[in-house]
Amino acid sequence: MSRLSRKDWLKSGLQALIEEGINAIKVEPMCKRLEVTKGSFYHHFQNRTAYLKAILTYWEERYTEMYIEESEEENTPKERLYHLLELVARTSGPQEVRLRAWAKTSPLASEYIERVDQKRIAYLCSLTAHFCEEEEEAMGYARLLYTALLGSAELLPPLKPAELQHLFDILFEQITKETA
Repeated sequence: MSRLSRKDWLKSGLQALIEEGINAIKVEPMCKRLEVTKGSFYHHFQNRTAYLKAILTYWEERYTEMYIEESEEENTPKERLYHLLELVARTSGPQEVRLRAWAKTSPLASEYIERVDQKRIAYLCSLTAHFCEEEEEAMGYARLLYTALLGSAELLPPLKPAELQHLFDILFEQITKETA
C-alpha cells in the first residue's frame, strides 16, 4: 500500500463531495474510500474541520487561482477573457452546485464561496473593463458571465461544455465588439 499525500486526500475529498455531498466527507468513510487507516488521515489533518477547510482551499486554488494565473499568460485583455471563458467551459462541472448547496447550511463553506465569488467577479470585471466606458457596465458584464456559468450548472440537465462555450461566445462577442 502506497502512502497518500495531502494532495491525494484533498483531490479525493473534493471528488467525494462532488459525487456524494458533504456527508461523505467524514474520517471513516474517506479512509474506506482510500483504503487506508485513520492514521493516514491524522498524519495530514488535525480533525474533520481542518480537512474541510483544506478541501475548500484546494478548490479555491484549483478552480480560481489557477484559472486566473493561466489566463494571465495571454497577451491582451481580449485573449485573457477568451482563454478564461474557454477554460471554464471546458472544465465546468457539478462542483459549483455541490459546494453551493453545502454553503447554504455551513458558515465555513459560505465564507469560502463568498470570497471566491468576489474574487472571480472582480477578475472578470478587470477584464471586461477594457471594453466598457463605465465601471457599472463592466461589472454588469462580469456578473452576467458569472451567473451564466452558475446557471448553466443548475439546469437539468446541465449545459454540456460545448453549449456553455457557445453561450460564452455570444456574450464575448457582445462584450468585446468594436463601437463606432
